[in-house]
Amino acid sequence: MAEVTTPVHAAPEMTIGKVWFSFEGRISRSTWWMKYFLPVLGITIGLSILDMILGTTWTIAPADPYTGMPEQSMGILSLIWGLVGIWIFFAAGAKRIHDRNRSGWFQLIWFIPVVNLWVWIETWFLRGTVGPNRFGPDPVTE
Repeated sequence: MAEVTTPVHAAPEMTIGKVWFSFEGRISRSTWWMKYFLPVLGITIGLSILDMILGTTWTIAPADPYTGMPEQSMGILSLIWGLVGIWIFFAAGAKRIHDRNRSGWFQLIWFIPVVNLWVWIETWFLRGTVGPNRFGPDPVTE
């Protein structure tokens, strides 16, 4: 007797552009780490180094000899990247939260101290909804 199977609709491939700039769809934990977190971390570190090399930093807080706090500075390239990064943070986060079958607005919990730890756990560690949900097909293919 032949086994009857239902077709599984694969999730569309999420390019890094879609991960960073679109608020629609779902992404898996591995996509979140590999196409959002690690690239953003690398670019952040690279631009900080480039700011130091190019001398495009300015002091935002002088060194404090009483507390031993070193001088705090900000680089123009890092500042621009940080502003763009706000959009990228919420776009990638929305898709990761969609994978858990929650609205992207759930991310606003980031602004509530202590409670925001739950958003970290959901975004970084918990598997998304198995199978399709209201935000699209399951991005994890077995």
